[in-house]
Amino acid sequence: MREAKPELDELGAVVIGVAAREDYQAQKLLDDGMPFDLLLDPTNQVREVIGSAARFGWHRLLHPKGVIPYVKAMRAVKWNGLTMAEANQRPAVGVFDAEHRLAWRHVGAQLGDYPTVDRVLAELRSLGESPRAYSP
Repeated sequence: MREAKPELDELGAVVIGVAAREDYQAQKLLDDGMPFDLLLDPTNQVREVIGSAARFGWHRLLHPKGVIPYVKAMRAVKWNGLTMAEANQRPAVGVFDAEHRLAWRHVGAQLGDYPTVDRVLAELRSLGESPRAYSP
């Protein structure tokens, strides 16, 4: 999404990254130059709206399609580690219209399952108005 920031700005889109509860992880992203606002959502209000609040079961995490991204995430996270609270959360992306209504969503089937940036941009373009992100 970082690479698409100019196009997102041109579309008038507001991007907000949402994390479960770990403020140190959000701070690390900001320190590394994250160009978007971040929201901590410890009560999962945003996940509830998007429909991604249900967590993965262990069978999904232990499946090869779940284990491989989890191990990669654990290797990539050098700052205080990835907690199980985040590891079994479904990845999700929501696109909201100007009235904060959910217009499109992608809920991942396993860790690391996100839509392509091109898909998100296509959904934003289809709104035909200035899309906005949800803010509880």
